[in-house]
Amino acid sequence: MLEKSCIEGKNQGRVVGSYAKDVEMGKWLIDLGVQYLSINVDATIYMQACERIARALKKPTFIADFLNRPP
Repeated sequence: MLEKSCIEGKNQGRVVGSYAKDVEMGKWLIDLGVQYLSINVDATIYMQACERIARALKKPTFIADFLNRPP
């Protein structure tokens, strides 16, 4: 679907752009034909931070680490 859109856009003289969460995804999008790319935008940075927090909350030592962290 995305590859087809890139081809159709290019044939019409348009630039096709996208957002990528990381460099690996960016390479994949370029291979599909995306011509304009933004990597690791604010929303992705926020999502990655939330994922790290969620993983940390699942660790049994999280509370001890949190209480012993420097201010």
